[in-house]
Amino acid sequence: TPGEVAEINFDLFPISALLRTGHRIRIAIAGADQDTLHRIPISGDPLIHIHYGGVYTSSLELPVIER
Repeated sequence: TPGEVAEINFDLFPISALLRTGHRIRIAIAGADQDTLHRIPISGDPLIHIHYGGVYTSSLELPVIER
């Protein structure tokens, strides 16, 4: 529902990357699944809000494989 805060969980495509101490991960969020979902808004540029902190906590869980 437009304007309503919702929890969204999704899987990522598997990749292999070595992240050393001090490295950072950049996350880019975009909507692009015209075969599955309806476009919101129907016309114009979509606006995605990511809520974080307080009541709305955001997180990213990545698997870690020890060497």
